[in-house]
Amino acid sequence: MHFYVESFSARTATTARADSWMQWSRTGLLPPDETPPVCAVPPLLRRRLTPLGRLALGALAELTPKPNEPMIFASSWGDIARSFSLMETLARDNEISPTHFSASVHNGIGAVASIWQGNTTAYKAICAEEFTTESALLEAWLMLGADHESVVLVRYEDVMPEAWYHDGLKDTPTSAFAWAVRLTREQPPQSLCRFGLTASQSSCDAVRAPSRYHLEDLAFLLSDAPEFVHSDDQRAWIWRK
Repeated sequence: MHFYVESFSARTATTARADSWMQWSRTGLLPPDETPPVCAVPPLLRRRLTPLGRLALGALAELTPKPNEPMIFASSWGDIARSFSLMETLARDNEISPTHFSASVHNGIGAVASIWQGNTTAYKAICAEEFTTESALLEAWLMLGADHESVVLVRYEDVMPEAWYHDGLKDTPTSAFAWAVRLTREQPPQSLCRFGLTASQSSCDAVRAPSRYHLEDLAFLLSDAPEFVHSDDQRAWIWRK
């Protein structure tokens, strides 16, 4: 399967400018002194969001979603800070807020996005551990084959609560981030790149990409690298431009 990337946006707590992310894709260094980005979600809806949700919908807003454009929200851990806070409250008080609980589900951020955009098209919430991004791209490919000209994919993760760290926990982000891309099958008038994705049932011996704070997939899309192999030592996804 192959895609065109028509546009992208990416955010951390301090960086939102596209040129900063292009610099980061080449050097691995983000400017440390930029003004934190402002979330475009209206205040009444923004109150339902954690900082991670504001990052995710801020990245979505920069793509200027089209009316009823399909959306995919992908995260391995979801809004983990909110979930952990709810469990702490439950353990301490033996009860939790129904409002906070309803917002903690894996598709909670996507639900706020659909309300904000007035988008009545079904959206997807994807979680597939280490291969969350590839699984979301597979879902995007299927949606693009169902009479949709474009799909917006929003990928986000938060820092894991310290109490959850253990020896068996796989690599997790060192800071919260969110990025979004608009994907098409047909070449748009302007595009960032064209890339293909192939699954392999065995691990690959190719050199892994350097660590980019759990953002290797975005780094590949923004860089000039021709290939990126993502493997868990048993299976692999091969990305090629």
